[in-house]
Amino acid sequence: MPTPITAVRGPVLFKRLGKQYRWMLRVLAVGAWVGALTLFGEWAARREIDLLVESMHRSLEVQALTLRGTVARYKHIPFTSGQQGDVQNALVFRTDKPIDRVDIYLEDINRRVGAEALYLMDANGLTLAASNWNDVKSFKGDNYRYRPYFEQARAGGMGFFYAVGTSTGKPGLYFATPVQTGDTVLGVMAIKVTMGEVAKSWTQAESPLFLLDSRGIVFLSSREADLYTATRPLRPQDLEELHRTKQYGTAQNGDPKAFEATPWTMRPRQHPSYRRLSMLAGGSQKDYLAIEEHLPEFDWTLVVTADLTPAQHARWTAITLGTLLSAALLFGGLFWRQRETRMHDLRRLGRELESRVTERTRDLAEADAFRTAMENSLQTGMRARDLEGRVISVNPALCEITGYQASELMGRLPPYPYWHPEETEKHWADNEAALKGQAALTGYEARYRHSKGHDLFVMVFTAPLIDASGAHTGWMSSMVDITAQKKAEEQWRQQAIQMQRTGRLANMGEMASTLAHELSQPLMALVNYAGAAKGFSAKGHTELLNETLSDISEQAQRAAEIIARIRGFVRQTTPGFQPCNINDIVNNVIALMRPEARHQKSRIVTRMPDGLPWVNADRVLLEQVVLNLILNAMQAMGDKYPIDRVVTLETGREGDRIYARVLDNGPGATEEVSRSLFQPFFTTKADGLGLGLNICRTTMELHGGRIEFANRPEGGAMFTIYLPIDP
Repeated sequence: MPTPITAVRGPVLFKRLGKQYRWMLRVLAVGAWVGALTLFGEWAARREIDLLVESMHRSLEVQALTLRGTVARYKHIPFTSGQQGDVQNALVFRTDKPIDRVDIYLEDINRRVGAEALYLMDANGLTLAASNWNDVKSFKGDNYRYRPYFEQARAGGMGFFYAVGTSTGKPGLYFATPVQTGDTVLGVMAIKVTMGEVAKSWTQAESPLFLLDSRGIVFLSSREADLYTATRPLRPQDLEELHRTKQYGTAQNGDPKAFEATPWTMRPRQHPSYRRLSMLAGGSQKDYLAIEEHLPEFDWTLVVTADLTPAQHARWTAITLGTLLSAALLFGGLFWRQRETRMHDLRRLGRELESRVTERTRDLAEADAFRTAMENSLQTGMRARDLEGRVISVNPALCEITGYQASELMGRLPPYPYWHPEETEKHWADNEAALKGQAALTGYEARYRHSKGHDLFVMVFTAPLIDASGAHTGWMSSMVDITAQKKAEEQWRQQAIQMQRTGRLANMGEMASTLAHELSQPLMALVNYAGAAKGFSAKGHTELLNETLSDISEQAQRAAEIIARIRGFVRQTTPGFQPCNINDIVNNVIALMRPEARHQKSRIVTRMPDGLPWVNADRVLLEQVVLNLILNAMQAMGDKYPIDRVVTLETGREGDRIYARVLDNGPGATEEVSRSLFQPFFTTKADGLGLGLNICRTTMELHGGRIEFANRPEGGAMFTIYLPIDP
């Protein structure tokens, strides 16, 4: 009887379907394995990128502080230098004698402050005197009316500009302030400062650094090839303005300079805190991370980069390690499977028992292999000890941290070889606390000695070691190496201390330099004239002798006037007083503070009635007092929501006095702090000098007024300045 077709083809069909099903499972398993390795590699790369971004943020803060420190060091020099009497005489009389004196005066100041040049221009931009008067490329006789810093200072403000010098061809920062008598601007005093120290430090950076102006032009870079290239196309009006001001010079033939595109490409932003940048370096295209910070006070943009190579290496290292671990597990599984097959053939009679034993053995071996692989892959050091403190297990990470081999640590009792000899007592105390179960859950910090002799710092965490039966058999400790973190914290602390010390020395140096120059010139002139008089007397030149004696008398009178002016300052008088309107002063300061208010996310509200009587005051000094109080008020509200950051300015009259009041919504001040607010060098700011309010009080006493502080009942602080009404 023939066999039915279905009876023959049925088992074959199911067998074929089973093979296809197993093949699909293998393909899916391989795909899942590849996907897991890819995700592991991406996780390692992302972790390395996060570390790079954190390091870049620290570098960005340091570079921004350096730039601000350079500007703060020199921006007051032109104003201070312009107060000298010969400077105004040179602008008024335009004769050789006072101009020569100003040349020597500016040369001496510039030598002390270390700038490239300090020079005086008349109201039309013509340079009358300069510190480099004796150089071949002296600024004397050059006209800088086309420079924006001259225009800003000529209008009564402070000029600030970065440009390439048309005389020297060297780039630098320019600061300028007006030299004036009352409201009349006689001329402009300017100083040029090179950025040599900053540029030199940038050349030693591991990754490129860039500084862009408001047009996107790179004007300072750690790479020479990037200078004066543009990150975006320039508008025709921008090119026209650059050619007019000659900010970055011109082409060799005198034509307008062409600003080529930067030799690197900034990719579209894919992350809120950084961008990716592609750059040609070392003959090959490389990828970098880039972080930008806008410096609003200069309208510059600082760009810090970091090479992405470590992240790429981390990705492939993780994939390689994952592949090796997977292969080891796969071969281990195949080995145990083959072994089980052989054991099954040899022990048929005890198959059931053997199967259970083998299964249990495999489970334990896999668990042990997993535990060992996990311990070996950790970067945290692991150390197991028995109840007596004897080391019974260490992982490779602990050996890497301490520098000792596992054979040197196994079986050791305290003291351990990595204990620091200077902290033996602390190590014994920590060891006893750990063995008694009294170690802090948050861990403790310890200083160890590496096998090579250098110190290292670790955080140690200890927990009980419990076996399978629940018995306490010892202690398991983990060690995290924090040496790099400790060094970074110490370096940052030293930098902060150095910056504060530099700020104090700069302020003290400016005051000492001004007083020294005030008296040094007439005294030096007296010495020179006395020597000349002695020579004329010996030769019998009566007419020249009389003229020299007149000059001696004139210089002696000048020295007496300087001393009288100093005495007058002590007696609270100043030659710069003039009738002023308090509302005009406050409005001018508010105009200056609008960019800072936007930066601080604060609002300024005013309550100023019209028709207030005028006061007799030094307008510049009074504006400095109001500006300092507004700035303090904004900083005091840093913890408030932006909608609550409101600075209120009030003016009015109380009897025979005019007042101006600054109110904020900050935390106010305690009674102890209130008593010390106006003391010199007292400050509640981490980076403050403690001189602002002390100088404000001195200025108000100079005007015959006073300054008062009070806490507002609804919260916040209130500073009030009082000035007598001009009769």
